[in-house]
Amino acid sequence: MPPSQQTEISNSWNDTTALLNHLTTTAGYLNPVEDWLHGMARVHDKMKHLENCVLLREALVWRKEICCCIRYSCRI
Repeated sequence: MPPSQQTEISNSWNDTTALLNHLTTTAGYLNPVEDWLHGMARVHDKMKHLENCVLLREALVWRKEICCCIRYSCRI
């Protein structure tokens, strides 16, 4: 890898917080990491499986919260 590319990767890795802050405040992205994951999932199959796991987990957690609310309201 050329030294200039090594420097660029090192700079982006070391300034991750500043880059994410710029994307959320200046560029207007609500969740840049999630946007990146969805973009990667369109191109790479293994990332698509990871994205599906994340989405299913979120759906199951949401469903669990709804079930707990329904169960609680039925006891009243």
